[in-house]
Amino acid sequence: MSNFSFEILHENGRMRVGRINTTHGSFETPAFIPVATKATIKGLTYQEVAQIGYNYLLCNTYHLWSPIYVIENFGGLHNFMNWPHVIITDSGGYQVFSLGARIEHGIGRLNEVYSGISPKRNKKLTEIDDSGVHFIDPKNGEKRFLSPELSIEIQEKLGSDIMFVLDECTSPYHHYDYNIDALERTHRWAQVCLDARRSDNALFGIVQGSIYRDLREQSAKFIGSLPFDGFGIGGVLLYATEEIPNPRMTMYDILDWTVPILPYNKPRHLLGIGDIESIFNCVELGIDTFDCVDPMRIGRRGNLFLTPGNGGNVANKFRLNIRKNESRMDEKPIDPYCQCPTCLNYTRAYLNWLYRNEEIAYQILAVQHNLWFMYRLMEDIRQSIRKGSFAQLKEKWLGYQ
Repeated sequence: MSNFSFEILHENGRMRVGRINTTHGSFETPAFIPVATKATIKGLTYQEVAQIGYNYLLCNTYHLWSPIYVIENFGGLHNFMNWPHVIITDSGGYQVFSLGARIEHGIGRLNEVYSGISPKRNKKLTEIDDSGVHFIDPKNGEKRFLSPELSIEIQEKLGSDIMFVLDECTSPYHHYDYNIDALERTHRWAQVCLDARRSDNALFGIVQGSIYRDLREQSAKFIGSLPFDGFGIGGVLLYATEEIPNPRMTMYDILDWTVPILPYNKPRHLLGIGDIESIFNCVELGIDTFDCVDPMRIGRRGNLFLTPGNGGNVANKFRLNIRKNESRMDEKPIDPYCQCPTCLNYTRAYLNWLYRNEEIAYQILAVQHNLWFMYRLMEDIRQSIRKGSFAQLKEKWLGYQ
């Protein structure tokens, strides 16, 4: 019998404050979930992550596939990582895209790729058929095959509290007919994953369908009809093309089509999204949880989060670029509003010095700040939904309601 459950504690329109309960703990939603890709948060120990307030992480099945025999020997990820809290695992589905269509179609990692010039295309490292995905490892050329059954088997050996089904995330350059085939494949794989489950681990289905309303609605109806414990919405990390001039607005359209169709009493997870503007707008559209590597990645690369009133705004994506010369003599903390250990103890000048000298201490302090920042932001969002003041909080941050 699964120990997974989802409670709705407060609601306001499509927004809700909820609680996800698992064998290894409970947490309130809306929540941002840090990504520990290879069973680690780069820059912090798990004790430091827990001290911030997080008792949940998302790990990557594809990257933990090779050492699975080691992890299994320890009884799963919880013991291997010494993390007694909630572990969520993706299915390897993102790598189907990142090592496949993203390479084949020349899509960059950022959301601005369309310049009127055809993107540079390369040979993809995947081949997809109805039984699964054939990968070529980009590091050593090793060939591996991931089926939906194997994805579930790996996740069960990892011992994750919440698993995801294997799916195919398509590219904005895939035509409509290809998306029909990919969606049918994703739907078949979803049923295979359900049938392959042998544990009590919670399992989330994934809605796909690219930018097409009819396919998105079809997918939400089909996936929503299956006995999943929750639902992910994938393929919304869109890239600017001639047909998608504003990826963010297209993402909001996709949620507007799909969220009302999904079962109301189960959690909705938005895969791969974690920027502040999107979080506010997607919470408003009914999303409960988010995951993204960006807060940690951009922190390590010199971008530190700021609140409104302290230099943070939509235009600069709420970021301080600590690499710039303006910070070299700056005695202020990153953000005077922030109470994280980095802001309480160190100046912008010191962080600039650490970054320019490539000191490991910079990465520790930067990741600590950005994760602390995201945790407190989600606390404020939950509190605003409870108090009925979400619109005011959103306007404070984004400058519009």
